Amino acid sequence: MSAARHEKMVNAAAWLAEQEIARIGWAAIGEGKAAGSVTGNKWQDTAVDDPAAVRKMLTTARNALVIPRDRGIIIDIDAAPAWAGLAEAGLPPTFTIDSPTPGHGHVYGLVPDDIDMSTIPGTFEHGEIRRFDPRTGTSSMVLGPWAQLPDGREYRPRDGVRSIATLPRSVIDYLIASSERKRRAQSRATSPADPGWFIEKGKHDFLVAKARNLRGIGLTGERLLNELKRLDAERNRPPLASIPDRGVAEIERIAGWTNGKIADDPPGVTINMGERSETASNVAVPVPFPEPEDFGLAQPSELVDVEYVDDFIRPGRLHLIAAEEGSGKSFAIDSELGVRVALAGGSFAETWPVLRNGPVVVLSEMHADDDLRRLDTVCAALGRDRIELSGRYYRLPLYQAANGQPCLAVPEWRRYIIDWCRDHGVLMLIFDTATGAVNVDPWGREIQQLFRDLRAMLGAYPGLAIVLIVHLKKPNAHGARRLSDVLGEWGRWNDITMLMEADGLERVRIELRKRVRRERRIVVTKCDGLLVDPREVESAGPKVAQSDFLKIVGANPGLTADELAPLLNVKPRTVRDYARKAGDALRTEAEAVRGSVKRLRYFTRHAADGAVERPAASPAASQASTPGFTRRRGGHPIRGAASPAASVEDADPVVDGAGPVDLIAEAERIFGDDLAPVVPWNTEAMVARPRADA
Repeated sequence: MSAARHEKMVNAAAWLAEQEIARIGWAAIGEGKAAGSVTGNKWQDTAVDDPAAVRKMLTTARNALVIPRDRGIIIDIDAAPAWAGLAEAGLPPTFTIDSPTPGHGHVYGLVPDDIDMSTIPGTFEHGEIRRFDPRTGTSSMVLGPWAQLPDGREYRPRDGVRSIATLPRSVIDYLIASSERKRRAQSRATSPADPGWFIEKGKHDFLVAKARNLRGIGLTGERLLNELKRLDAERNRPPLASIPDRGVAEIERIAGWTNGKIADDPPGVTINMGERSETASNVAVPVPFPEPEDFGLAQPSELVDVEYVDDFIRPGRLHLIAAEEGSGKSFAIDSELGVRVALAGGSFAETWPVLRNGPVVVLSEMHADDDLRRLDTVCAALGRDRIELSGRYYRLPLYQAANGQPCLAVPEWRRYIIDWCRDHGVLMLIFDTATGAVNVDPWGREIQQLFRDLRAMLGAYPGLAIVLIVHLKKPNAHGARRLSDVLGEWGRWNDITMLMEADGLERVRIELRKRVRRERRIVVTKCDGLLVDPREVESAGPKVAQSDFLKIVGANPGLTADELAPLLNVKPRTVRDYARKAGDALRTEAEAVRGSVKRLRYFTRHAADGAVERPAASPAASQASTPGFTRRRGGHPIRGAASPAASVEDADPVVDGAGPVDLIAEAERIFGDDLAPVVPWNTEAMVARPRADA
């Protein structure tokens, strides 16, 4: 035995473990390709992924076994045409091994994150695909780089490439299509005399396909297991069951997975296979896409009438909580809502009754001590002790949940947490915040893919309600919040949206929108960690009612928008907006200073005669008033957005000469369509003050 070869094998195995795409097992060199006789076919149980442990395990009498994990795969090529097919499909440079048999080899690669590992076949026309099967929790293996056969031949890495590439979708599609062609050939075989009857490679996948079909036609339990054993003995060469300590257990795992995951096929399902068309009772054909459902005959799911919180939290839905910073979203959602659903019941914010109790999981970006203190406060307010939440309220640190990666961007973590929630009967999964759980642009393809992933999570566990907490944009001066205030596209693809904004230091305004029976707006008070004393708000409306606005203007006639703004506690542009909406209830007068329109002054009309209340005007104002102008919202259709220099209140055009000036014509020359009449034109008393230098 060459010490140099053994050292290369150990180094290569440790390197593969470091890449986190495989675990490393061992087999005796004398076993050759039939690994397992010495270890009792328990090479998966003895495998390790720690590079230091790999070096200790691989003694001089052992070969390294490479067992793919996570998204790693090894394309085990047994026929030369596979090389050309992979090259044509766009195989990138990647770590590759030449087997001792000419034309054979191992191609290492990674499956892209957006491809479901359960769709990766275990076999294709020219070999096998070694990978981890998430359906049954099993893996296949190959002899590692520099492993040695009993006759002394070695598995040698090709020169030049020492990295493992992510395979493009075109390569994955090639493997799936090739696997489908092979499967069809096997399905057409009706007797040992037909090509494809005996299965020499891909025995595991052959039995998985048959198990799916048998379960679809109604076989379960012992009947399903016995039929799989019969097919294994009849078709597989050699049968899986003939492998000591492993074969029968593998068939039992396939049957167990199928019993738990596959449902009966609907009556009359027919699967087309090109040349043949047989009923599902005769042929095992995995269907790659769901068949369109006849919705005229459809029945609602068992969860159709289930609600965890009345008209708010529902299973199988994506709930978005969009909140202002400092509005108390973590107290409200993580703590009050979480504790009420987990144990305490009652009504969230004294408005939405909790209808069902069950476990809750919260992923929090806050320090655990702060979460504990907040939880203790809420429990005390609800008359509960935190110890009562044991087994019903769970927490994960958001940034460590997926070992430092954005957890919702990690497919393995998504599968793990859904399985965990299903096993523990979790009703509600809260991400506080959802932006901390991902690292994507909130606009475009990435956020859309995230919501597809979230829908897939709910599809895997329909009884779960997912709650996503995000921030609202910074507040503006336009009154109540709108759905468009949600950051990016977070509020576009969800089912139910709740907006939360601070209303002073002690109150919170809550608005429930989208797919609920009743959209609501309430104002609640923050008290001891709970939201109490709800008050319905019928309309978002303006901050100042129109009747109040007119009263203020009537009591203070002739004031400008700048002068009215502090009286109404709004900005001047909001005053102008109120005035525009008041229409004929108001009248405006524009002052001219140095021959230009300077300010608009606002007056109310008398209901009886339309007379206008006028303030004591300055001499300049009495000489130059132009009734009938108001500022249009928005920019000029040609000049674009209005700038400070194009403001009714700030413009200062120069008028040559002295004496009477047609201010309407002058204003139209300066402002164009920015000015619009609101009352009939009146040019009486339109006199411009002479320029000081005239």
